[in-house]
Amino acid sequence: MSKSETAVAPLLTAPFQNVVVLTDFNDDVANAQIEMRLRNVLAYTVQQRNKRTTLPDDVAISDVFVERRLQPPPVMNVRDIPPGNIDYAAYALYSCYRALGRTKPNLFIHVTDPGVGHSEDRCLLMTDIGNTFIGPNNGSIGLLARFFAERNIRTKQWLLDIDIIEQIEQARMESPTYHLPRAFHGRDLFGVVGGLIAGGVDPMALVQPQSDGMPVVKRPFASKLQALPMQLRRPQPFFAIRDNIYGNLKTNLTLDALAFDQMVEEDARFRVRCCHKHPRGPFCWGNSTMTFPARRAFTAGTAVGMPQLFLGSTMAPMWDERLVELALHRDDLAADFGMADNDGAAAEFTIERIS
Repeated sequence: MSKSETAVAPLLTAPFQNVVVLTDFNDDVANAQIEMRLRNVLAYTVQQRNKRTTLPDDVAISDVFVERRLQPPPVMNVRDIPPGNIDYAAYALYSCYRALGRTKPNLFIHVTDPGVGHSEDRCLLMTDIGNTFIGPNNGSIGLLARFFAERNIRTKQWLLDIDIIEQIEQARMESPTYHLPRAFHGRDLFGVVGGLIAGGVDPMALVQPQSDGMPVVKRPFASKLQALPMQLRRPQPFFAIRDNIYGNLKTNLTLDALAFDQMVEEDARFRVRCCHKHPRGPFCWGNSTMTFPARRAFTAGTAVGMPQLFLGSTMAPMWDERLVELALHRDDLAADFGMADNDGAAAEFTIERIS
């Protein structure tokens, strides 16, 4: 299949409004390197556009960008993804996308280990509006695609073509012997691709044409979202991830505000049990069962360490629903459940309404 026969992709109708770089580096230098590479490649691409020239191997610049004066988009750096936490990375990507809005295209460059740098570890995802996500194909982009699917937002995915990107970098650097490093994909691959498409290069010129399809999904957090049980019933399984700062647990349980207000008025209480087996052995876990009352988050007068179940700020598939969160007031719930030193993945729990 030639590139011209590739499945039709969403068309960018305007330059990106923002560029968001999300990583698990917790390192200003590493994130700055990604941003510097992106800006250098963007400046090169704009220069080529102004000359009305083409890049190597028929990599053409989109006409819509030629006709408009392109201003470099602002770059936002997000560095609080827990190391190796693919579940949290997908959650963070969706949260940033939602905060910026879906009606105007934004560009997201994302790096979270494990496994970044593998031969097939390079993915580009686009939504129907043109929001574009570049990152590793190790699970986080797959989870993001599932988030979108649950919200009926159409997406397409491809694997990036390293050979073509390497040729472009050889031309930009005027070094025909340059080889694209495999150790720092955030800077040397994802940052380069971000600069190219932010400057108007057609993304379809940079991908493997036969690779359209769903990225891998390796983690359980984005398994189908489910409603918090309203009535007394048997324990219901769910997944939760640890907030990187406060130790709250973000769950894949959903509820709308009216139903939750009813639970608060009824003083509903839920028994939560941790079922996840830590890879280092069961001795790593702390408490295994706690009782959580439904509360409007962090109400005045709540004692330190008191459990509470509340509605978080992240929207679920229906626009009037939100994801449910668990917390200890001004304390670290994840540590109490023994999750402080885990590998960052989602943990499995059960929840049951007991009053």
